[in-house]
Amino acid sequence: MIFSSDKPLFNRKYLLALVWLLPVAVLLLSRLAPSSDEVGKAIAPDQLWVESEKPQLTIYFSQGTGLTTRDAARQALLLEGLKLRFDDPQINELLYAQGWRVKPQSSSLYTALSISAAESIDSESLANLLNLLKQPPPIDWTPIIERISAEAYLAGQNGRQRALDGLLSSSELQLTARTYVELIDQPIYLLFQTPSEPLAQALESHTALSSLQPGKASISVRSQEASTISLWQTPAPADSASYLAQQALGVLISQSLAQLPSTAIQQQLAPQGSLLLIETTAEQKALAAVLNQIEAEGDLVDSAIDKLEQRWARTIEQKTTSWSEAILLYNLEPESLATAFKRLRSDSQALLQPLLEHLKQGADRRARLFNAQQG
Repeated sequence: MIFSSDKPLFNRKYLLALVWLLPVAVLLLSRLAPSSDEVGKAIAPDQLWVESEKPQLTIYFSQGTGLTTRDAARQALLLEGLKLRFDDPQINELLYAQGWRVKPQSSSLYTALSISAAESIDSESLANLLNLLKQPPPIDWTPIIERISAEAYLAGQNGRQRALDGLLSSSELQLTARTYVELIDQPIYLLFQTPSEPLAQALESHTALSSLQPGKASISVRSQEASTISLWQTPAPADSASYLAQQALGVLISQSLAQLPSTAIQQQLAPQGSLLLIETTAEQKALAAVLNQIEAEGDLVDSAIDKLEQRWARTIEQKTTSWSEAILLYNLEPESLATAFKRLRSDSQALLQPLLEHLKQGADRRARLFNAQQG
């Protein structure tokens, strides 16, 4: 029911004002709200800056593939050494003077130090910290090396892990007191979160970045359950869209192989070259048949990209700098996640087809796990 005394809620002048004011409000809100799609600015090939009110810095120390007991042991030793370095009075004095709080972190690809600061990151103090970290802790490494080596030995007794060790690395685990120096001297990457652009650091490293070992073309080991591991090595991603394409490949294959019994996929994207492992109890002919049927277009590809985009949304909710971290560690040109997904969708066939063709030619390396109970 309308009464003659009622006034319209929106008159023409009010609506005209909204047309001009809404874009301004959206712009202001976008600046006030934290972005979930930070791009960042590359201030050096190995350093990325993301604007943030709360100063923070993450130092990444590169590792290997993260899939072998050798990589895990070396990472454990580096992390142990970094923790011990923070017992040094000189480092403690530096941290106290700057008001820095340090938290060690680790993943399958890197060991990292997260530094929270009360004020902006001082460039000279950061350089001093990096130089101090390169000095090994003055300790007897023997008990630490013995413990880490023992843990690595026990982990390597697992049949599946023995297979991965054989496929990915033929070198023996040799930890020494000098290992810390070798690991800390590998390339370092810096992710700055500061209000204003920081000064780039002069990062010098003399130890070459560890690359994938030749390994063995095929290997057979005893395990609790019989299965076959097929391994493919793909080139390192060239840009953000190809990085997402390699991730989408794993989702696409996972959807396609759902029909096979007891099949699992493990993917490790590494700057030196990415790895894809498929473990299945199915016959190799059945696996090859499914892989040959996968096409780089259609509803299945769209579904895979949708799932990957949802996964990234959840990841960024948990850690807003996840995309910036990927840009930095994979040496990609800074580009928003939304733009990268847009390019992936428009060029999905061109990006995915070469990867699928590589898979259809057969595994680069293969491991057979046969039941330990059988003769």
